[in-house]
Amino acid sequence: MCNMGNSAEHLVLEKLIDASNDSDPFLLAMDRVCEKKGHTEKVDHEVFQAFPQSTDKEMSGMMCFIIIARRNVVNRMMDDNAPDEDFITLVTNMLLLVARGRLWFGDEFELVYAKPIGPSPTPEEWDAIHQRIDNTRHMIGEAYLACGQASSENSQKTV
Repeated sequence: MCNMGNSAEHLVLEKLIDASNDSDPFLLAMDRVCEKKGHTEKVDHEVFQAFPQSTDKEMSGMMCFIIIARRNVVNRMMDDNAPDEDFITLVTNMLLLVARGRLWFGDEFELVYAKPIGPSPTPEEWDAIHQRIDNTRHMIGEAYLACGQASSENSQKTV
């Protein structure tokens, strides 16, 4: 699958892409690159309907995975004292890409991009996805702290 790289993170963070819009120029460009490389994933309405059914524990796990996978960007944001809302926007936009089937979790704590092959979410499915993310925004800070704690516990075990 395609590696998103730092430029994509900045576009997500700066709100220059609309993760809910299949016609967004950046997403279309990423789709073309991934398709040329054969990096595609089949998606269907079951995928879109499953995301809003995720438990709080599953949502927290996805948030933590995103935070760990993008720790360089997250650490830079924290070092620069970026507003909390910027951090929340980064995580929520990436969750939207996961829900759409564009962003997948790799085996080694990396986020990988693939062109979704299949239908787009219906307006009702998008509403449910957005509602689920909105209802768990308060968990992003907790996930950040949990990721940091888990990370320091793991480093202490290996010392």
